[in-house]
Amino acid sequence: MEIDMKKLTKKETKELSLTMWRWLAKDGSNKYKFFRFNPEYEFIEKYKHSCPLCELFVNEYRDDDCICEKCPLNSCYDSDSLFVKWIVTFKNVDIKIRKMFAQQIVEKIEAWDIGD
Repeated sequence: MEIDMKKLTKKETKELSLTMWRWLAKDGSNKYKFFRFNPEYEFIEKYKHSCPLCELFVNEYRDDDCICEKCPLNSCYDSDSLFVKWIVTFKNVDIKIRKMFAQQIVEKIEAWDIGD
């Protein structure tokens, strides 16, 4: 996939995010393993928080105080977010639970209406 590093479209963002999170939901590991086993996607590591969604919304809504609220995952760093729940599973939690949270993230991204 040819991606312009300067500006992602919503479609590219959704595709990249789904590719990464589907892999994480299946494998149960972290983003760094995803990049190691999928070197064609290493460029994502250069994005804000190594996330296509963060990259899009930071660039698109730079002057808005509610950037994260526009993202389909809402505010990832809120204590009750799916992302934080997924991160916490790396502390001796069953891999099935980690995969479950990653799959819930996939479902949120799939449900995101990009208007195309």
